Formats: sequence, C-alpha cells, structure tokens
Amino acid sequence: MRGIEIGGRGIVLTDREVKNAAPRDKAYKLADSGGLFLHVAKTGTKTWRMKFRFQGVEQLLTFGPYPEVKLSEARDKRDDARRQIREHINPAGARRRAQEAKEQEKAELAKLINFETAARDWFALQAPRWAPVHANDVITSLERDVFPRWAQSLWFPSTRQPCSRRCARSKPADR
Repeated sequence: MRGIEIGGRGIVLTDREVKNAAPRDKAYKLADSGGLFLHVAKTGTKTWRMKFRFQGVEQLLTFGPYPEVKLSEARDKRDDARRQIREHINPAGARRRAQEAKEQEKAELAKLINFETAARDWFALQAPRWAPVHANDVITSLERDVFPRWAQSLWFPSTRQPCSRRCARSKPADR
C-alpha cells in the first residue's frame, strides 16, 4: 500500500517512500496532496514540484531537490504557493519578481561605485606593499591626472566596454 490516508486529504507520501524512491527506465512522479509531487528522474535525481493552474494556464513550480528540501519543507512551500494563488498572485511570477528585484539591487549598488572610490580602495590595498615614496607618487598622480577626468564616471562593471577600450578613447592627443 502506498502512502497513508489523512482525514479527507487523500493519500500522502511518507518520508520512507520518498527516501526509497529508486530510478527507473523513465522519469516518474510520486504524488502527495495539493498538487505537490516528487519527480524522480531516470538518473535518480529527486525534485519537489507542484503543478497548478493560474488564469487558466497550467504551470509548474520546482521547490528544490530531495534531500536538500525535506518533505515537510516542500509541503510548506506548496502551502505558500497555494496561498498566493488564492490571493490571485502567480507564485512563479512572484519568485521571478523577487529574483529581478535582487538583480536590480545589485545593479544599483554597482552604480554607486565610481572610479575614484574603486581606485582609492585599490590604493589602500596596495600602499602597504610599496615604499612610501612610490605610494605618494601613485596617489599624487591619480589625484592630479586621473581623478579630475574619471572621478565621477561609473566603475567599469556597470558598462559593457572593457577598460582598455574606454581608456584608449580618453587619451589626450598631445601627450
């Protein structure tokens, strides 16, 4: 007999069944309740998934691999997703929006780092290795020749051009 019957919820998986699910010639599913199931690939990878419909379109959420995501955690994630569906929020879209917000935050942080800040941080790391005279020459040269021109430009990771290209275009012709 597969699973156990729990008051009106139908047959649900047990931890032992999940643990003992072995790979077969083809991928297969072990159903839990509420749309949650364990997808067992023919390679033996076990992944928690949930099939649901949102605005008439069937969609699939993946919660993570077993045993990283335990049965109880997968059920909690399923319950959260069902709550979002009841509130007319697409759980797949909510996850995507959260990831986009995180990437946007990283991009905003990258914009805050300008060339002068990055150069001064680099100088602070390098200065202890240099003789005091050389360190003084480097910072003086940066402050006199480089910072006035590049100080407020965004740091290179926020652009798509490599530094060598940007620097080559900015060289004064009369040097």
